Amino acid sequence: MKNVVKLFSTALIAFTLIFGATYAADNAKVDIKTSAYSWMCKNKIETNINKLDGIQDCELDLATKTLTVKYDDTKVNTSKITEVIEDLGYDAEIKPECEKMANTKEPKQR
Repeated sequence: MKNVVKLFSTALIAFTLIFGATYAADNAKVDIKTSAYSWMCKNKIETNINKLDGIQDCELDLATKTLTVKYDDTKVNTSKITEVIEDLGYDAEIKPECEKMANTKEPKQR
């Protein structure tokens, strides 16, 4: 019985390491500023982006008008994602990395 548990544990660890490395290598994330303003805009954009091959997850935050997309960069690129948004009639501007970092910093205390 101990050998079965040990074998199962080893197989599970190996599977996790192999699958995790493969998944992480192709996983990318981008934030896109949009001109969306309502739940109908949100639904329209998310539905159409999720139809693209390689999209793992996308969510539009209406408060910030920012679409966060997690995708497989071997199957789809940011140009295609922004093209779909623009074809739907919305602005689509990739947020610069420095802006994303600035939004996550805590305000300075005096």
